[in-house]
Amino acid sequence: MEITKDKGTVVLKGKLVVSEIDTIHTQIETLLDELPPDLVLNLSGVDEIDTSGMQLLLALKKSIEERERGSLQIKSASVSVKEALSLSGFDAVLKEDLG
Repeated sequence: MEITKDKGTVVLKGKLVVSEIDTIHTQIETLLDELPPDLVLNLSGVDEIDTSGMQLLLALKKSIEERERGSLQIKSASVSVKEALSLSGFDAVLKEDLG
């Protein structure tokens, strides 16, 4: 998984799956203090997501809300991410309109 910052947006590329979750979570949590209050995740480069990846998105949302920083916004989700979140109902849990 490649994680980069682009003008206040965190861009993820690769697989958002159980074998990568701990590393991804740690990297994003460290970036939170360097980012604007509202965290924007660009998931256009994520080609696979499993339930662990979905749980990570929910954990990030809760972490941001607990810090009273702002909100989590998912931008440009790939087709596979949109399908997985929609089929699982996680789009409603995250309160995201993935288009």
